[in-house]
Amino acid sequence: MHILVVEDDPIVADILGMTLEEAGYFKTTANTIETALFELKHSQIDAVLLDINLPDGDGTRWGPPDPQKSYAGANFGGVW
Repeated sequence: MHILVVEDDPIVADILGMTLEEAGYFKTTANTIETALFELKHSQIDAVLLDINLPDGDGTRWGPPDPQKSYAGANFGGVW
């Protein structure tokens, strides 16, 4: 499973990334919404761990996702 970690704090992103990799997941990180959207468009992402406060916007505007819209088939994780 390929998980996109959207987190602007590099320490938190590293900890999440290491934890996911140790659990056997493949991860990609993005530190902005713009970068995350690029990754969703160009990578095979299965799930997203999304920070709320990002430098280029509010992560809550991304979710919960509209079932009528497709984000490359990714499932979004979070508390809504």
